[in-house]
Amino acid sequence: MRTILMSIAAALFISAPVMASNATTSDHDHDSRHRCIMFGAEKWQKLGLSDEQMSRVKEIQASCEADYKAAKEEGGEAEASVAKHEESLRSVLTPEQYTKWSEWCANKEHKSGMDKGKTVQ
Repeated sequence: MRTILMSIAAALFISAPVMASNATTSDHDHDSRHRCIMFGAEKWQKLGLSDEQMSRVKEIQASCEADYKAAKEEGGEAEASVAKHEESLRSVLTPEQYTKWSEWCANKEHKSGMDKGKTVQ
């Protein structure tokens, strides 16, 4: 019995950092997706957005920023906010534009701080 309890304790001790790491990664992923939505005008223009699309992106960014900040301040998860606004972007962009945007988000280029905090003006 003692051996079983020691084995369980060891397993929990070993898995605790992994579980904490997964939680951090999840928050980081949502922050990263939020930064993608908040790309600056130059990045969006490279997608070839029309004036109407650009106007809608500005609205989505404003709403996303407000919802994201509120969720963070309340200590809640921003995941729903990011997912909602990403879906809005999907409805505004053409399939090709959305694919290219998703590829940029998957690329580590934006994670280095490029375009951070620069919304479409």
